[in-house]
Amino acid sequence: MPTATRPAGATPTTRAGYPAPGTGTPVASPPAGVKPTQATPTITPGVVRSRIQATDPRMFQIASGQPQLVMFFANWSKESSSVAPVINALQNRYKDRILFTFLDIEDPGNSLFKALIGSRVPLFFLLDAQGNVLNEWQGVVPAADFEAAFNAAGG
Repeated sequence: MPTATRPAGATPTTRAGYPAPGTGTPVASPPAGVKPTQATPTITPGVVRSRIQATDPRMFQIASGQPQLVMFFANWSKESSSVAPVINALQNRYKDRILFTFLDIEDPGNSLFKALIGSRVPLFFLLDAQGNVLNEWQGVVPAADFEAAFNAAGG
């Protein structure tokens, strides 16, 4: 099968004749008065985060001096992923009253916890300021359950 050659300086195209992805070349010039969209995406305030940002396990202290929600999660867990938007929203709402700690059981720094809890994720513990367990939940938990416990804990 013969191969096609492209003249020097020509824009690479797909089989359908459109510019190849990543070439940055628009298909046509926009009409007068229309601005092209930005090449980089922008972040819209208030967008729900659908992933959990893991806490560095070296920073975790059981007795933190304030109420603390500790979440054990794994990125491969569908339940961990499905509860992430709820937990992130709660963190935004209660961040001044409750410390949120997210421990990824796949992080080697959490190997002791993984040995203790196995793959039972997501697993949550609400701790008081001295590190005593006030509540424990497993799986997908309604936000109202967390909020009631936070309020009872003084958070």
